[in-house]
Amino acid sequence: MSISVVDYLRIYYPKCETDNSFLASWQGLAYTSHSIQVFVLPIQIFTIWSIVKKTPDSMKSVKWQLFVVQFWCTLLDITVGFLTTPYIFLPSIAFAGVVLNVSLIYLFESRSSSIENNIFKLRRRCSKIIYYCWNFAASSIILFSLAHIPTNQEEAKQNLLESNPCPTPEFFSLPVLVWLTDQYWISITFSLMSPLILLNAAGNVSFHAICSIYYLYLAPSTVISIQTRQLQRRFFFGVVIQTLVPTVICGIPYIIISLASASDKITQGVTNFLVIVIGCHGFVQSITVILVHRAYRHQLKMFLLGLARKSLIPSCTLVLKMHCLQMEMSCRNMKKSSIYKKIFAENRVLLCEKVYSEAQIVVKKSFVIVVSFSFIIFVRVQDDFINAGIWNLIVPMNAFL
Repeated sequence: MSISVVDYLRIYYPKCETDNSFLASWQGLAYTSHSIQVFVLPIQIFTIWSIVKKTPDSMKSVKWQLFVVQFWCTLLDITVGFLTTPYIFLPSIAFAGVVLNVSLIYLFESRSSSIENNIFKLRRRCSKIIYYCWNFAASSIILFSLAHIPTNQEEAKQNLLESNPCPTPEFFSLPVLVWLTDQYWISITFSLMSPLILLNAAGNVSFHAICSIYYLYLAPSTVISIQTRQLQRRFFFGVVIQTLVPTVICGIPYIIISLASASDKITQGVTNFLVIVIGCHGFVQSITVILVHRAYRHQLKMFLLGLARKSLIPSCTLVLKMHCLQMEMSCRNMKKSSIYKKIFAENRVLLCEKVYSEAQIVVKKSFVIVVSFSFIIFVRVQDDFINAGIWNLIVPMNAFL
């Protein structure tokens, strides 16, 4: 393409019909990602804290495996939601979570190896080192494509305009990094490397999951007690759920964007939506971990009730003291007879019981109201973000292809 990018922007670009929705802009991507991350980061930190500090003795064997997965999922959310917020241009892109893949393999392998009669368990430390080095290397092969990033980015952007003549205005205003333009390496990356990474991760996870199912349900060991087998089955079920739910949440948008790309109906808004959903992966993982495992559910319940009591009980106590003071002042004006003292004592006991019961009701209702009101505010704010650009903030952001 002989015409420069500046001349293309001046001559041809005004004739283009671009996606001008708020979600398609960099503000829609950055503001939405940042606002979501502000809400979900405390939950992710609480989940990590619960795993490290509040894991019961019956779950000690899976404590650090859960921590590793949760740590990398949280780091993925922080990277996508805060640090980079990648603005990806059309038509397609491949996501490869190198460490995240290996952490999931580690989670399922440890569950499978904890079963005593599993003949496929990795028993020696040397075998485990070789196994994980191989998986890490297999998940990192896509990094070879980084060695073929075009050195002449201006020419690369010109070549990109041939296949995508009407990108969003951010293509011309932001410092865009064109990843690949060589058709050979594009085919190698998307047709060979990406499928190999996915097949390697899916194959290892499926193998360890099948081994666990076989030795826990079809051929259970007679050496261990029934209670231990029940715990192993419960932990395995929790691991499957906490892996499956975030994978499905992230997989559905990726399937949608792949089908839209194949039918040439993809838009920048859909691409940005995929990035936002990828940035929520760790949040979904955190919620799943808390809901699946009883110990963490109980810890969350105690934490929320503790917050409610700290904020509401002092005010109820103050009201109780004021009522008692009023009653004492009234009694001082009365005659000092035993009947009045008896009435005062009985009324104070009844008042304390009434205020305490009302305080419990207030705590429960306030918790429901706070959660519901927070959810409503969050939905309304997101609606405002999508419908109109109401913020005027300067947010640093990297743009990638």
